[in-house]
Amino acid sequence: MVVADEWCPYTCSRSARQQGYLVDLVRAVFEPLGYRIDYRVMPWPRALKETQEGRAAVVLGATPRNVRNLVMPELPVGRDESSFAVRADSAWRYRGLADLSGVTLGVTADYPYFPEVDDWIAQHRNDPNLIDVATGEAPLETSLRKLEAGRIDVFIENRNVLLYAATQRPNEPKFRLEGRVPGDNIVIGFSPFSARHAALAGVFDTQLRELRKSGELAGILSRYGLEDWVEGTQP
Repeated sequence: MVVADEWCPYTCSRSARQQGYLVDLVRAVFEPLGYRIDYRVMPWPRALKETQEGRAAVVLGATPRNVRNLVMPELPVGRDESSFAVRADSAWRYRGLADLSGVTLGVTADYPYFPEVDDWIAQHRNDPNLIDVATGEAPLETSLRKLEAGRIDVFIENRNVLLYAATQRPNEPKFRLEGRVPGDNIVIGFSPFSARHAALAGVFDTQLRELRKSGELAGILSRYGLEDWVEGTQP
């Protein structure tokens, strides 16, 4: 079982025509080798727990900091740069952490962002006037609804996720992106409860290199309007 939360274009709804480029990538790597990919969407904390405890084989869309006890391939599957989403009519600007003090910031449960931002969130997590935590299988939609309703002033999210959401919601209330927060690599993590998963992590690295070389990776990414996260590798 391969698990994630809804984090499109990385991992999308199970019922979507396009389930996310990480799902497509895992299929491209393992299905030709005879593996069947059973993709499930669930809240992020549960996805991590299911993989950590061996009930799921792979979790998609993690960062090295939240899968330290899992078996990770050597190669990342993306970069996690974040931005802040604000209502289109908001005058708020982000120049640094001090700008977070006067707003209610939406975050996703158990998501790491950037160390300085994570530290700020940890310091203020118990203050509902400063931090609002989104949970569930589709935290992005939860945060967008709260933003539109005025329950939060701003929320932080992966930049590609926000850009993709904007293209998928042409008739919904508009939001804009503010600031850029550097992040970590995006990775997949195999459960440590199977001896073969270390070997499969190595297989993933080998096949990802081949998909990049052949142009198939670029083809997968192009379906989501994305380019290779490694500079200089576009065909």
